[in-house]
Amino acid sequence: MKKSIVLIGVLIAGMLMIPITLRADPAQRAAYEACVEEYISRLDVQKDLVDSRSEALRMCGEEARERAEFYRANKDLLIQAMETDRVKPSEPHVKYFLIKAYYSAVAHESRE
Repeated sequence: MKKSIVLIGVLIAGMLMIPITLRADPAQRAAYEACVEEYISRLDVQKDLVDSRSEALRMCGEEARERAEFYRANKDLLIQAMETDRVKPSEPHVKYFLIKAYYSAVAHESRE
């Protein structure tokens, strides 16, 4: 919950500083949404590792579950941030942005 609040605050502050004219077109937004949904579906496959015998795999599955929940809860805000930052709407660029956003939120939460 704290992750979401922190991310929301940062994203809203960033969006207020960017003129409305810089917003992405609907096709670009659809490309962002498709990339985010694809990434979440890959994490959903990984979260099945929670039932593994291996402790390391269980930890990977738990992290995948947490990341998928974070991306689902903040999907619209993350897409708005990608539009603001003009992230290239391709899978590697979107994935990099999502990973960076997640770990930034986790790092901010751990400092509190």
